[in-house]
Amino acid sequence: RIPKQQAAAPDDTRMIRLEVTQLRAYDRNPRRCLNSEYKRIKASIRTQGLDQPLVVTCRPGETDYMLLAGGNTRLQAMLALYQETGDEAFRYLDCLFKPWVAESDVLLSHLRENELRDSLYFIDKALAVFEVKALIEAEMQGRPLSQRRLSEMITARGLSFSQSLISKMAYAVQTLWPLIPQALSAGMGSPQVERIRGLERVARAIWCNKSLGAEEEFDEIFAALCRRYDSPDWVTDILQGALETEIAEAAELDLPLVRLELDARLARRPYPVIVPEPQEDAPAQDRPRQAATSSETESLAFEKHVNSSLEANEQSELVRLRQRANQLANQLAPADGLGHLVKPLSEQGLGFVVQGV
Repeated sequence: RIPKQQAAAPDDTRMIRLEVTQLRAYDRNPRRCLNSEYKRIKASIRTQGLDQPLVVTCRPGETDYMLLAGGNTRLQAMLALYQETGDEAFRYLDCLFKPWVAESDVLLSHLRENELRDSLYFIDKALAVFEVKALIEAEMQGRPLSQRRLSEMITARGLSFSQSLISKMAYAVQTLWPLIPQALSAGMGSPQVERIRGLERVARAIWCNKSLGAEEEFDEIFAALCRRYDSPDWVTDILQGALETEIAEAAELDLPLVRLELDARLARRPYPVIVPEPQEDAPAQDRPRQAATSSETESLAFEKHVNSSLEANEQSELVRLRQRANQLANQLAPADGLGHLVKPLSEQGLGFVVQGV
């Protein structure tokens, strides 16, 4: 056994026997919450002991040993068992010692171990990656790292994080973490983060295209809505509905039209520009006839659009229902002088929209 107040740590890789009180968990551990497997791991150690040695290192200038590659939960369980029982079986453990390399190397080792076990929330990985970035930049005397270069350096050290994944992590850490910490800490994943990013991007584009105010004003609205709905039970649809309402009120537009446009942009589909036609002062008895003529033209255009844009195998029931709904709307609307307000939408909603009733 190596004495607790040793003069210096070994300078090469070797197996060493340590007292459990000489070891401490890694203070930059990517996992921020208690491992849900803690009780199971503790029970396993109680009956069978450690199934594999802990990997340890020692920071320059320190005497205690520190975990190098995972093992924080196992160490916590081992220490608890020793304190609870005083059993010598839990007092000493064999460890694999590796010499110190760099702070970023240790953090990456813990991140890699957790990644292999698939046991970290997305935000925990994201925060760890950007802490690694800061450490590497400090080790490189402050030279900034691009996301692509960071991806290359992390990959070279045994982790496979693409530049696109790091971009999502950046959005989670820099934009969402200050706004929805409860939702992220509850386990929000990469797909949800990407959906919120897409929603923000599209809503911002609509806000700017309609000249509803400065981008900074949109930023304030987005941040306020995120904070309002932040909870462990986060639902992105609620945020989307709130953004649609804000845009509709600022633009003085019907909410369904804003919703249709936002949905189309999110799905990367073309959104038809719907402009209300001026209603001429015509005799009441002429309105149905004039509207019907316009409706027939639009209905034919709708059918042509469907037939030209969809192949035979894409003539689904949904497409037929939308076409039929549009035809019925065009037949019903003229009776109330609303024929000019019915606009076809071939790939969205009910197949038509009534604007500005």
